[in-house]
Amino acid sequence: MAEKQNFPVFSEKNWWALKLQFKSSMPSSVNTNFLKTLFSLTSNKAADTCIFNLKRLGLLDDDGKTTTLANEWRIDESYGSACNKMLTSTYPAELLALFPSKDVDRTKLKSWFMSQCGVGDNASGQMAALFVLLRRGEIEEAKQSSSKPPTNRKSDKKENASLSKNNHPENTLANSTEHPAKALARSKPNLHIDLQIHISPESTPEQIETIFACMAKHLYGEEK
Repeated sequence: MAEKQNFPVFSEKNWWALKLQFKSSMPSSVNTNFLKTLFSLTSNKAADTCIFNLKRLGLLDDDGKTTTLANEWRIDESYGSACNKMLTSTYPAELLALFPSKDVDRTKLKSWFMSQCGVGDNASGQMAALFVLLRRGEIEEAKQSSSKPPTNRKSDKKENASLSKNNHPENTLANSTEHPAKALARSKPNLHIDLQIHISPESTPEQIETIFACMAKHLYGEEK
């Protein structure tokens, strides 16, 4: 019976977190505590597993020191080339021939890992995910930078709330320095009002003037 094979696994989230860290500041070596802190891991075993797989991929040497390939991998321009080197050095020619392009059938790929490695659905899925990540050879940061930048939702909410408050008729009246009647007329829809005024023929011109001045004052907030 042929000996079962085994292949590295590495979560995509941790993959990009490590690349960004290397891109920002390339460490001379990587140890358990480094990865526990970077990946927010709760156990040494999980960090040691990551180190083991990084060694298998060629990003770390046997002593945990970063390699020339790791330096090539962290640089955007040579990232794709580094991924291809990891593919050819980690996986058999049979697998590379079965899935030669970036358009990988994950179902068939998982079946291959299950058959060759004797693992279940979860483990084969993790192996397949790393293979696809390497075969794709594309930088996630570049995709994000080419997309539309996110809006500041918190700032937008404040701005919209402020606009809504300022546009509310009651707030317009409360904050206005205009006469209330005039401000109300400005904030409300235009209305057409018909008034009938009965003035005694005996009224003097001064009395008539006073009547119209009072009307202007109370209806429009204007002094006549």
